[in-house]
Amino acid sequence: MKKKPGSSIYFEESFIFDMKEILSYLAENGYPHARKVKERIFNGIALLEKHPQLGKCIDELQMPDKRCLILDEFIVLYSLLDGVIHIERLLSDRQDYHRYI
Repeated sequence: MKKKPGSSIYFEESFIFDMKEILSYLAENGYPHARKVKERIFNGIALLEKHPQLGKCIDELQMPDKRCLILDEFIVLYSLLDGVIHIERLLSDRQDYHRYI
């Protein structure tokens, strides 16, 4: 797990893997906007520092700490644990995100 310096956001290895896969796919398929996609995702995640409950709660009763943040065509799965935001997965909106919870 990697910590963003000076914040309460941790990037799990699974998120880093997902990000690399998505950016690699975009770059290989001639999408010149891969860098912009990366910026949009990280800008959206940065909003969580001030507004950690910005994302939609996945299941308030069974998983009250699990949330998803929708950023254009991507879904960021994260959890709030003891005041720390754990960024867990990055998925395309075409994927069934419930499979990854």
